[in-house]
Amino acid sequence: MFHLDYTHTNYEAFVHHVGQRLNVPVINNEIQFPQDTATGSFTYVVLPNGLEATLINCVLNDDWLIHRKKITEEFYVLRVDMHTVPGTLVVTIDEDKVKDMNTSKSIAYLTSSLFDWSYYSTKGTTYLGVSILFNKDWLA
Repeated sequence: MFHLDYTHTNYEAFVHHVGQRLNVPVINNEIQFPQDTATGSFTYVVLPNGLEATLINCVLNDDWLIHRKKITEEFYVLRVDMHTVPGTLVVTIDEDKVKDMNTSKSIAYLTSSLFDWSYYSTKGTTYLGVSILFNKDWLA
């Protein structure tokens, strides 16, 4: 299983953290997943007005558990994901869980760094997603 815990509030640093964890280089703000983890890419993008985004486009070649641990510094993430899941998908925000099996699902939701967030999905899942990171001043 590919398991990653993080607390980043900067997506450039996060993409580099993922690259280090997978032992792959970051080239032009993008990593290509190693075949044992996934087929596809993970990219960092700078957007106008101080926003940062990541783009993911992959098929999981292993089960994944990604966990953003809560922190006291307030940040928000708007997530838009499309999944085709031949097994299990579980998205958790603090104690609230959404679990689906054998599904195709498009979801959009806002998360905060003030709460734990995790993503679990099984091998064979197609994962397309955009995550946009912004601080509370930008939200205001």
